[in-house]
Amino acid sequence: MRLLIHNKIHIKFLDPPKSIRDYLTDQFWCFVSDGGGNVDVEVQFVDRIRSKGLTYISSLACYDEKRFFLIDKYGNKSSLPFDALTEDRCKVVAEKDIDPGFFFRSILQSIIRYRLIRHDIAYVHSSAVEYKGQGILFPAWGGIGKTSLLLRFMEDGARYMADDRVLVSSEGKMLIHNTALNLLHYNYKEFPRLRERLDMTKKVFFFANRFIERVSEAWLKWNSKRSFFNKVIVAVRDLSNKTLWTEVDVRKVFPESGISIQTSLDKIFFMSRVAEEDFRVRPFSAEELARRMAACLRGDLNKMERAYQMFLFAFPYKDNPLVQNAPEEELKIMEKAFSGKDIWSILIPKEADSKEVFELVKSLL
Repeated sequence: MRLLIHNKIHIKFLDPPKSIRDYLTDQFWCFVSDGGGNVDVEVQFVDRIRSKGLTYISSLACYDEKRFFLIDKYGNKSSLPFDALTEDRCKVVAEKDIDPGFFFRSILQSIIRYRLIRHDIAYVHSSAVEYKGQGILFPAWGGIGKTSLLLRFMEDGARYMADDRVLVSSEGKMLIHNTALNLLHYNYKEFPRLRERLDMTKKVFFFANRFIERVSEAWLKWNSKRSFFNKVIVAVRDLSNKTLWTEVDVRKVFPESGISIQTSLDKIFFMSRVAEEDFRVRPFSAEELARRMAACLRGDLNKMERAYQMFLFAFPYKDNPLVQNAPEEELKIMEKAFSGKDIWSILIPKEADSKEVFELVKSLL
C-alpha cells in the first residue's frame, strides 16, 4: 500500500494489517496509490519490535541505544526517527497491533507535517470548502463550530476540502489533507442526516446522551457548587459526549457532494465565540491571523511537540533544525498564504447555532 500526497510525499507501507489499511483508506482514499516511484518514507509493520535494555521516559515513550519509540495506550510501539524526518528516505517501524488512530495522529501526521514544510506547505486548524467557485477557509480554535459550518455549506452544495485541518501553500492555495469528518455529540444533535446513519448501538448512545445532557444542565443550573456529586454529574456527561465521537469518511455522509483536492484561497472567516448577544464582523489582518493560527497549531499538535522533547532527552546530539524551527517556518508560510486575501473576523454569540453563522457567512460572500 502506498500514499502519494499531492505528488509531494510518497509513503510506502510494508505488510500493513487490515486495521491500518482500512483506517488509512478512510482517511486518505484520494491519495492511495499502488504505483511505483521514488519513496520518501517507508513504514514497515512487524509483529513485535524486539529490543532489550529499553529506558522508559513515560508511559508514552521509551528508547534504546539506537531508536526512539512512541507507545499507544495498549503498549504497542512505533519508532519515530525525528533526526531523519527530513532525509531523502526515512524509515519507520511499527507493531501490527498499534492503534490506527494513534498511528495516524502521533506518527504519520508528524511525518507529513515536516515533509510538507520543505515544500512551503503548512497545516491550518480549520475547515474549508469550495463553494460556487470560491475557496473558503474557516480557521478557529477547537470547539468553535468549524465542523457544523462545514456541514451547513455541504448541505447547500459545497465541495468538501477539510474538516479539522487543511493545507495551505505559500503561493495562496488550499490543498486537501484527508477526507474524514470528525463528528461530535452536538453535530448529531443538529443534523438529522447524521443521526440517520447511526447504527442501533449509537442511536441508543445518542438518546442517552440527550437525556444526560438535559439532566446535568438542569442540575448544575440549580446547584453549581463544587461537590462530589456535581463532579460525578460532570464526569458522566463528559463520558457520554465522548461515546458519540466518530471519524467518518465524508463520502458516506454526503455521497452526492464532490471532493476538492486543490483550489485557490479566496476568502477567510476567522471565528471566535464571545459572551455577547449580537454578531460582530470586522476586517482582520493577515499577519495577526497567521500568528494566531501558528499558535493554535502548536497547541493542536502539542503531543508531537512533547514527543520531540522526549526524543532530545534520549538523544541530545541528534537534533533536527527543521523540526526545531517548524513553528517559525509555518508562520512564514501562513503569512504568505493569507497576504492580500479577503479576511473577516466573526465574533459569534456563545449561544448562536450553526444555522445563524451559516446565514451570516453567506451574506458576506
